[in-house]
Amino acid sequence: MGSGSQEHRWVDDACATCGMRRSETWLLDEHQRPVMALVWTTRDGLQGIRTSPWMKGVAPPVGRLPHQTAEQAFPGVEVGREPACRPLLASS
Repeated sequence: MGSGSQEHRWVDDACATCGMRRSETWLLDEHQRPVMALVWTTRDGLQGIRTSPWMKGVAPPVGRLPHQTAEQAFPGVEVGREPACRPLLASS
């Protein structure tokens, strides 16, 4: 098996290689401060989320103040790193 994980080739908010889609949202961290988060869904339905650390002076746009943590907004969804890009296999 090859060792290399490829980098995602992002076109807008979807990977042209593996089909993973991602979006950005604002959530609350464990101290109730607003943080940016990436949410992704793979073609096989796997969903995940990665929150950014709180950055002093960076705030969500007016009208988009978050009211939930990642666990509240996305119950049961794994928080961690984006999965590696795996090219789709051509069907035989």
